[in-house]
Amino acid sequence: MNRISHTNRISRVNRMRVKIMTHKIKCLKMKITTFLIILFLIICPGPRTGAQGAKATSAPLLSDAVTKQYYRWLEEKEEAVPELKNALKHENWRMRTHALLAMGKTRDKSLIPIILETLKNDVHISVRNCAVIALAELEAGSAVPYLLTLLESDHVVPKEKKVAQKPLIEAFGKIKDPRAVSPLYELLFSKRGTLRRTVTESLIAIGDPSVSHLLLKNVSKIKEHRLERNVAEILGELPVSGAEQYLLDLPESPDRISRIAGITALGKIRSQKASPLLIKFLETGEKEMVEHISEALVQIDSPDAVEPLCALLTKKNPLIAMTSAHILSKMSAGPIPEAVYALFENNPLINGPAAYTLGRKKYEKALPLIRKRLKDPGQSGQDEMARALGWMGDRESVPLLISIAERKSRHGSAGAIWSLGQIKAREAVPVLLKLLDQRDPQLTPRIISALGNIRDRETAGPLIRLYYETGRGYSLLIADALGNIGGPEVIEFVKDNIDSNDKARKRAGGHALSQMRDKVFVPYFITLLDHKDRLIREYAMRALRKSTGLKYHTADEWKKVGTGNRE
Repeated sequence: MNRISHTNRISRVNRMRVKIMTHKIKCLKMKITTFLIILFLIICPGPRTGAQGAKATSAPLLSDAVTKQYYRWLEEKEEAVPELKNALKHENWRMRTHALLAMGKTRDKSLIPIILETLKNDVHISVRNCAVIALAELEAGSAVPYLLTLLESDHVVPKEKKVAQKPLIEAFGKIKDPRAVSPLYELLFSKRGTLRRTVTESLIAIGDPSVSHLLLKNVSKIKEHRLERNVAEILGELPVSGAEQYLLDLPESPDRISRIAGITALGKIRSQKASPLLIKFLETGEKEMVEHISEALVQIDSPDAVEPLCALLTKKNPLIAMTSAHILSKMSAGPIPEAVYALFENNPLINGPAAYTLGRKKYEKALPLIRKRLKDPGQSGQDEMARALGWMGDRESVPLLISIAERKSRHGSAGAIWSLGQIKAREAVPVLLKLLDQRDPQLTPRIISALGNIRDRETAGPLIRLYYETGRGYSLLIADALGNIGGPEVIEFVKDNIDSNDKARKRAGGHALSQMRDKVFVPYFITLLDHKDRLIREYAMRALRKSTGLKYHTADEWKKVGTGNRE
């Protein structure tokens, strides 16, 4: 019997493996198909007829050249307008699409008539789609009547006039014209989930609460089409009379997505009535709901929620207790620190969640008791209490934190190390370097981050040695810390790694570079703007912004800074 059972288990496992492999093969086929379609669109010119087709064939225009032209237009802004108008007559459809997209970026509303004319008459659907996008960017209210004919009569519009529904629906959201509310409302009942999503976003963007009234008048139709999620999102952004009562029923819906949408919407409308209901659901400890309930209660910020949330700090379930602590730490209603401290004084079992809230609230009255309980490693919540000292920036507690970091039991060591970094305690560096040499996998990442925050340049050498000794284990963490520390040793580290053939080393060098703030190295950062690797150029740009406080976006602008010709 056992042998048969074992055989059946093996059979089930094999069938599952076959299913997984089949799924992976299907995904791979889809990726390959998508790649081939994109490649075809890049290589092949769009359809043409007559003389226009002959010209396009005889004078093909590469897509990368069109892209370069597009970015040049963006740089030239208003000066490019005459050229953009001529580009709409170009034989290559890609040139026309990019010209339209560039027109949308100009914010020049005088271009609306010519774009609308292109939408009505161009034979290529990609061009017409880009015309819709350009009109949306320009918030072309005058184009709404024609756009509505394309939306409302989609099934009778001739093929040579049609456009894709998604950019068309998105356009109404950007133009924000209430005339689109009614037809979009009807589209909300479409069977296509992706279309519903786009319609919902556009209705919210339009911002006309009349759609909320329409929805609340048709609750049965909403239920029939399972639109609770979409309706909740709309009512959360565009609340009207009756919206709160509708939303209060959703957290008890059997559908998980509807529950989440209802909870989120109740938070957005700051429903005071929802607080008791949300706290009741929080007590269940349902992981998928906890994050959404937490965000909603913070947004509602009800004084009536303080007492029941404080009571939840005593729950044995750490998820419930710590979530309640997070909520209380972000709320502003009522005397929260005082209420939490009263519980903390009398109940050491809530050390962790209570210390988290008190630390984030910077309630300094709690410092003596936190220090006292931290000295006893047998007390619960050691890491959270140690972190609370860091949140409060308590330099007086640095010696205590150093002793906790060195504990052999490691109780509270992680929290203490984090706080030493938060406080930027240079006197802790020798101890942190000693602990770093022990290679404790639980503490090493925290020590690296703490040293990066303290920014003592004497720690650059040990961190660089750790980088080469441990390989990729902590590479990006060390790189970020080195970037924060800065200095000559770090610059040498960057130079040694950004030109490496090893991608991981190059990435680590780039990360360190992007975090640097040393003004003295600005000339070197500027030389990297001509680096052959695009990512290194981007990292150098970030370093320049952090080092100078300037927000330039092009290499030419930064090179003027380097030569002292800044305007």
